[in-house]
Amino acid sequence: MAIICLLTFSLGPTVTFAQSAFKATKVSNGLVLRSGSKILKVEFVEPAIVRVRSVPDGDFKSNETHVCMPLPERNVKLDFAGGSNFVSLKSKQLEVRVILATGSIAYYDSKGNTLLKEDQQKPRSFEKVELLKSNYNDAVSKVEKTANGDQVQANITNKEKVGSAWHAEQNFSWQPGEALYGLGSHQENLMNLRGTRQYLYQHNLKKSMPVLMSDMGYGLLFDTGSAMIFRDEPEKHGMEMLAVNQIDYYFMYGPEFDQVIHQFRTLTGKVEIPPKFMFGYIQSKERYRNVHDLDSVLTRFRNNNIPLDVIVQDWQYWKGNLWGYKKFDEAKFPEPEKMISNIHEKNAHFMLSIWPQVAAEEEKEMSANGYVLGRKIYDAFNPAARKMYWDQYVNKNLFSKGVDCWWADSSEPVDYDWSGKANDIAGNPLVRFQKNVQVMADLLGDLRVNLFSLHHAMGIYENQRLTSSTKRVVNLTRASYPGMQR
Repeated sequence: MAIICLLTFSLGPTVTFAQSAFKATKVSNGLVLRSGSKILKVEFVEPAIVRVRSVPDGDFKSNETHVCMPLPERNVKLDFAGGSNFVSLKSKQLEVRVILATGSIAYYDSKGNTLLKEDQQKPRSFEKVELLKSNYNDAVSKVEKTANGDQVQANITNKEKVGSAWHAEQNFSWQPGEALYGLGSHQENLMNLRGTRQYLYQHNLKKSMPVLMSDMGYGLLFDTGSAMIFRDEPEKHGMEMLAVNQIDYYFMYGPEFDQVIHQFRTLTGKVEIPPKFMFGYIQSKERYRNVHDLDSVLTRFRNNNIPLDVIVQDWQYWKGNLWGYKKFDEAKFPEPEKMISNIHEKNAHFMLSIWPQVAAEEEKEMSANGYVLGRKIYDAFNPAARKMYWDQYVNKNLFSKGVDCWWADSSEPVDYDWSGKANDIAGNPLVRFQKNVQVMADLLGDLRVNLFSLHHAMGIYENQRLTSSTKRVVNLTRASYPGMQR
């Protein structure tokens, strides 16, 4: 029979038990558990939110995603319990129990009902991987015409080792009959993800969100920027992360879905209220070819008393083959400020497509500062590059002319199969995953395959707010990730 010792939670000494692989030490709002070089930290962020971090060797190191907001430190009242083979923490809403032999974690509600268990024998695993940086020579790169426009093909001169990370798996034991939802928008026409495999990466045909929602009343947020694979298959149940500094996930308890979403917003940021005009009709087509096209369409809507709140100018408003250039072609849109003013006079708003590609002087000037990753994609991970992208090009040539809102196109920002290559792999999700992840890992780095769109949106939002407080920021982005809603 196990002997249970109940204590009021407080800072205290290491707790050890006979025949235990892990030794637990109480820290503020949680526990740190060690077994040789392995470290596991279980930490209450709030009474209904638990953060779990793990590394197989060394110290904790952030995945540097910027998915979660910095939160003020809060003292969560907890009770600590220890038995012969486990330790547990209880808040007013949750109990978290850790099996000391393996470090496996189980979650229970305040009445002791099981919510979720990690795999008791092998809760997580790690394998070291090398991190490589690809160096590009865009000067001699070929441009390929694709369904995604003119795309600079990768001309990688060499790859250099820049560090190491972990290929990690976090394993769970879902309950019989439990339904799982989430992970974004995919093509497989599935709601309940039980018994399936899902590939999480950025692609025009996918919107990946590393968030699971369970009908047992909880959610999981994986604070990871790498490509991922969700599996609920006979041999594997959990999340595989191709490159992380640490396993880092949040358990969010409801029990209602609205409450789980509240916990998600607590961690990643609240949803901003869009301006009123965004609740109306938005008119868009493949593109308008000149100022006359725009004006004639809007005029017909008004003359026929058909409501229209926003009209969208999609791609190729720039000159010639300067793909993604942040200037209107003077031959087609000779007076953009006047054009947009006329749209406003007709009581409509103007949305414009902007791209992460840089062209002409944009490419030359940003490259001189080291702000181009390769393939003419600017470095959205660098705050100084985000500011230059906005100040020198987007604001100077577009926002200052009266643009109201943005259609952030191609924010993945690269892909493998927008050309005829798609026909060969469309029916093979694994190969499509591997091919697309490789080109993004080459450009962005393995740790950041899923993160470009978040940082791109961050730059647009923060810098527009610094420029003007008279317009709410509206950004319809083609790729998505947790945190973008803020």
